Amino acid sequence: MTTNTNEPIDPSSSYKDHLISAGYSINVGDLTEEQLISGTKYIIDTVQLKNNTDNGYVYSSYTNTGYKPESLNDKYNKFVASRLKNPHDIVADITPAGANLLHLAMGIAGESGEIVDAIKKHVIYGKPLDVNNVIEELGDILFYITALCEQVDTDIDMVRELNISKLEKRYSSGSYSNTEAQQRADKT
Repeated sequence: MTTNTNEPIDPSSSYKDHLISAGYSINVGDLTEEQLISGTKYIIDTVQLKNNTDNGYVYSSYTNTGYKPESLNDKYNKFVASRLKNPHDIVADITPAGANLLHLAMGIAGESGEIVDAIKKHVIYGKPLDVNNVIEELGDILFYITALCEQVDTDIDMVRELNISKLEKRYSSGSYSNTEAQQRADKT
């Protein structure tokens, strides 16, 4: 028996569950049940229902094409993929200097994360502050900062001077204040 319909089939519906509990097996090609239920777009070419009866196998099948509505997760994943720079282009475009800059910036970020972890363990978990570890990580950060200064043709003293100038503008009162921190006069 073959039935054609224009209505989409929902393989995750209770009707499917009813058929399975009645002894039918459902074949939907190469897609797994998990893919069908997770909201992945699907096309059902042929769903074959097989029921084992006392008289042998009775086959009935119907053909239907349908799809589950695309989930927000699927839409967003496609959106992100369409806006990412192709990794092959990144490799083709990267220069040795660019690779070094990336390495140094990632080093600073990684070592900073290790300091954050040490402070988190102290403040949140109540562990004693591992001062030796914090000093070690500060040294690692200083290593990467020094190398980055060299890469961009400056030195740590110039960075200090520029930072003092910026913060003197931001905190014109001569000390920290919430108001001046929010107003950020150095950015105007």
